Amino acid sequence: MNYKDTGWEGILRPDETVLWQGKPDGSIELDFSSFMTFAIGLGFAGFSIAVMIVGAGMRGFGWQFGFLHLLVGLSMAFGALFKHPMQRRRTWYTLTDRRAIIARNPLFWFKSLDSYLITKDTEIHLFDGALGKVVFGTKEITDDAGTRDVRFGFERIRDDREVYRIMRDLQDKLRAKDETGQH
Repeated sequence: MNYKDTGWEGILRPDETVLWQGKPDGSIELDFSSFMTFAIGLGFAGFSIAVMIVGAGMRGFGWQFGFLHLLVGLSMAFGALFKHPMQRRRTWYTLTDRRAIIARNPLFWFKSLDSYLITKDTEIHLFDGALGKVVFGTKEITDDAGTRDVRFGFERIRDDREVYRIMRDLQDKLRAKDETGQH
């Protein structure tokens, strides 16, 4: 894949070199959290169907109340399955000789481009697997549950070891440059 294919032309500096490009795997991943959300959504939808049946028997518009909740339950259930894969399918990763770039082009939102400088001191972690992860940063997230640090990087990639090696080689070159006094 080439970054020119994604509509992100012009993001590289003239003397910047692409070392690797890829995309996260876009398949459905059913972890505990998404399974629970799916199950709760289906339960909510099932309860809504019961409300619709009772409402229809009352010959009024009570079934409409149940129908609205049915839609909420179904969107909750199937959103748990398809939201993250859809987001990953519209995400591109680029590693250059200077930085890691994560580009996103969501269906219903603005494009975003996050760029992270790779230095000799950047902490890089490999989480190896069939779909591995190379983490190169953390950011602070604040939500209803409080504030916490979340690791980020290139996630759900097949060539995680190669990307990790490229990043370590880049750091070695930066250290060697630093030791010889080159800038």
